Amino acid sequence: MLHSISFSQVGLLFFTSLFLSILLVPMTIGLAERLGAVDHPKSRSSHSRSITRLGGLGIAAAFLTSCSLFVSFDMFFWGFVAGFMVILLTGLADDVLNVHHRWKFVGQILASLLFIYLSGDTLENLGNLVGGGDIHLGMFAIPFTVFCMVGGMNALNLADGLDGLAAGVAAIAATFFAFLAWEARAPYLILISVALLGALLGFLRYNSHPARLFMGDTGSLLLGYTLSVVLVSGSQIHDSAVPLTAWVLVVALPLLDVLLVMGRRMLRGCSPFSPDRTHLHHRLLLVNLPHSTVVAVIYIAVSFFGWLAILLRDFPDWVMFVTLFVVGFLIYAFVFELQRNVIISRNHWEIRLLRGLKQKLAQWRDRMNHISFYAVPVSLSIFGLLVLPSLFFPVVMLSSGQAIAMIMLAIIIVTYCHNQKKENIAILHGTVYVALVVLMYLYNLTPESQANWLHIYVGCLSALATIWIVLKMIFRKGAVPLQASSFELLILFISSFLPLVFFDGMNFSDHIVEAGRYAALEAIPLLIVTKIYFQNDPKNHQWVVRAFAIAITLVAVRGYLA
Repeated sequence: MLHSISFSQVGLLFFTSLFLSILLVPMTIGLAERLGAVDHPKSRSSHSRSITRLGGLGIAAAFLTSCSLFVSFDMFFWGFVAGFMVILLTGLADDVLNVHHRWKFVGQILASLLFIYLSGDTLENLGNLVGGGDIHLGMFAIPFTVFCMVGGMNALNLADGLDGLAAGVAAIAATFFAFLAWEARAPYLILISVALLGALLGFLRYNSHPARLFMGDTGSLLLGYTLSVVLVSGSQIHDSAVPLTAWVLVVALPLLDVLLVMGRRMLRGCSPFSPDRTHLHHRLLLVNLPHSTVVAVIYIAVSFFGWLAILLRDFPDWVMFVTLFVVGFLIYAFVFELQRNVIISRNHWEIRLLRGLKQKLAQWRDRMNHISFYAVPVSLSIFGLLVLPSLFFPVVMLSSGQAIAMIMLAIIIVTYCHNQKKENIAILHGTVYVALVVLMYLYNLTPESQANWLHIYVGCLSALATIWIVLKMIFRKGAVPLQASSFELLILFISSFLPLVFFDGMNFSDHIVEAGRYAALEAIPLLIVTKIYFQNDPKNHQWVVRAFAIAITLVAVRGYLA
C-alpha cells in the first residue's frame, strides 16, 4: 500500500485502460475516413498504402476515462486535464486540417501554461548537475518548464515515424516512470503512468508492424504532454529519492534525437521543422535493417537508458548528467559509423569465423534431419503438460477480487489476439507470452508446503522445453525463429520488469517475488516452443491462447473455491 492506493487498484486501472483502448481505438478508423484524416504514402513514408491517423483519439479516450475513475480530482489533476484537452484539440486540428507548425506551438505552449498555472508544478530545482550545489531557477522556472514540456511533446511527435515506434517508446518510458513514481512516493503519478501504459498496449494491437492505423499528432502530442507532466511533477517532489536527472535519463534517447536533428537543420540554414530523413530510425533504415528490427533496436536503447536511471538514481546528479551525454554520444557515433562503413544484408548475415563450425553442424543436421517431423507432436505434448496442473493439481488460494482479476486478464488475452491476421503474428506471439507468464506465476505461487512437487514439475517442464529448443537449433537448420519482433520484445520487457524490478520495491513477501521471477524466466523457453509450433504448422493458432486463457480461468476459479 502506498498512501491511498494498492497494487490491486493499480492492476484494475491497467486492465480498464487496456480493455477500453482495445475497444475504442479501432472505432477511430471510420471517423478518420469521414473527416479525411488519412495518411497517404509519400516519398518519406514507411508505408505503401493509405492509413487513417486518428488512433490517438482512442488512446486519449481510454486513458482519460481510466484516470477519471481512479485518480482523485485535486488541482494537479484539473491542471493536467486542462492541458490534456488543449493538446488533444491541437493534435486533432493538425490531423484533420494540417495546420501550420506555428499554431501547434501555440497549442503546446497554452497546454503547458494551463498545467503550470492550475497545478503549481514547475522545474524550479534542477539538482546538482555540475557538482557545485543545486541549481534553482527562481523567476525562470516557468519559461524553462514550458520550454522543456514543448520539447518533450515535439520529441515524441517526431519519433512517430515507424509502426509502433512512438507508442512502444512511450510504453517503456511509462513503465520506468511508474517505478520511479513509486520510489518518489507519488501515487497519482503511478496511476497516470499505468493508465498510459494500458492505453498504449491496447493501441499497439493495431499499430504494430504492419500498422492498421496511426496515432497521428493527436496521439504523439498527448504522449509527449503526459510524459512531460509526470517528469515535471515527479522530479520536484520535496525530499524525493529520485532526482530530476534520473527521470530525464528514461526519455533521453528521443530528447537527444530531436535536439541533434533540429540543431543539424539549423546549422544548414533550414527550418528546424523542415522534413528530412536524419532521425535515428531513418539512419538505421539506411543501413538496410528491416522495419521491425529498427523499432526493436530503439526499444532496447530506450530500455537501456531506463535501466541506467534505476542503477544510477542514488549517484550524484552530475554523474547521471555526464553518463547521459556519454552514452548518447557513443550510440550516435556507432550509428554514424555503421551508416558510413557497414552494409548489412536483410536476408543473410555471414560470420566467417563460424563457417567451419557451421559445416560440421550441417553434417549433423543431415544425419538427424528426421527430428523436424516431431516438431508439432512434441510442441502439443508440452502444451498439454503445461495446461494439465490447472485441472486437478493443487492451486494457490485466491480472494474473490484476485480471482475476478485473473478471469478479466484471461478475457483480455483472448480479446487481444482475436482475429489477428497472418502478418500480425507478432501480436499473437506477444499475447502467448503474457498468458504463459501468468500461468507459470500462478503455478509457482502455490506454497511449497502444499505442493513442492508442483514447483519441480513446472521447472522440469521448462527444462524439457529448453532441451527441445537446443536439439532443434543443432539438428535442423532454420527450425527455431530466434528473431523476435519489436512487439514481442516490448512484452518481454514489461512482463519481466514487474517481477524482476518492481516487486522488489514493494512490500511483497519473498515467496511472491520469487514466484514472479521464476515465472518470467521459465516462460521464455515455452514461448520459443510455441514459435516452433507456429512455424511448423502455419494455420490459425489462436486456439493456443484460448487454451492458456481457459487454464488461467480454471486456476482462478479453483483458487477461489479452495
